[in-house]
Amino acid sequence: EVGVLFKNAEAIEVLRKVDTLVTDKTGTLTEGKPRLVSVVTEGEVDEARLLELVGSLERGSEHPLAAAIVEGAEERGATLADHTLIAFGGAAPLHAARVAEKLGLTRVLIPADAGVGSAVGFLYAPVSFEVVRSAFVPLDGMDREAVAAMYAEMDAVVRPVVTAAVAESEVTPTRTAYLRYMGQGHEVPVEVPADFDPEALKTAFEAAYRALFGRTIAGAAVEAMSWSLALAAPAKAERMTERATGTIEPQTRTLFDPDGETTVEVRAFPRAALADGTEVPGPALVTEAATTTVVPKGYTAALDGDGHLILTRQPQAQEIAA
Repeated sequence: EVGVLFKNAEAIEVLRKVDTLVTDKTGTLTEGKPRLVSVVTEGEVDEARLLELVGSLERGSEHPLAAAIVEGAEERGATLADHTLIAFGGAAPLHAARVAEKLGLTRVLIPADAGVGSAVGFLYAPVSFEVVRSAFVPLDGMDREAVAAMYAEMDAVVRPVVTAAVAESEVTPTRTAYLRYMGQGHEVPVEVPADFDPEALKTAFEAAYRALFGRTIAGAAVEAMSWSLALAAPAKAERMTERATGTIEPQTRTLFDPDGETTVEVRAFPRAALADGTEVPGPALVTEAATTTVVPKGYTAALDGDGHLILTRQPQAQEIAA
């Protein structure tokens, strides 16, 4: 059987009076062809820059509202060509250059170790440990000593774990309170001052709330729902990407060319064998253990100083496409 679960029984009484329900696929009531009417910025945000950023994000979407934003950005003269497409994961480098071409972008960045980014991030992440305690505490009348005692108990749990891996002198504590105006359903994280001063905590909350929502609620009480303590060592800064150790001759691979609708023989370069700045003209492949980057005709690929692979669309290819 199929039924409807009502969270609030009063809704049943209200629905008795409803005789018409209007919906559309965009989730909003529109005339069917949404368009960008106006742009409202906050503070010193430049409207043209905002449109460039939002338009570049929405350009790959087929949603009608996204299309309206892109069209409105282009009507206002915002250019997307200066942005860079970042492709990560095992499959994205295979298609990135073609996607960039469709989006009108001329530069693609394939990060080092793009196919195993999560694993690399884990290796780069600092040694750290965090605990959270639920404790409802109104800031008006907050007992500073009680909060300090709670953090001392949390520190006794966290510190032995972190200092087992790094020296005590390398550890940095971060205390966070999750605050809200009384009765709200969402908390805002705020750093807890070292002296646990409730007035300083409230001031920091109001600044964070204003940054998020553009306003504060005068006279509303502030309350804490939970508290956290994190201890962490400094993040690793050394470069972990494998570098070229010698000359390796490229192999020949067969690649399907969608422009000519045929297969072509291309050179395949091991990424680890490329020296910084060495250019690989397309069509070509750049191979590595976790992914392969396709460099189409009209593009060149080269490693930058951080080990990232940069694909650049050449001017003559842009003129032909135009």
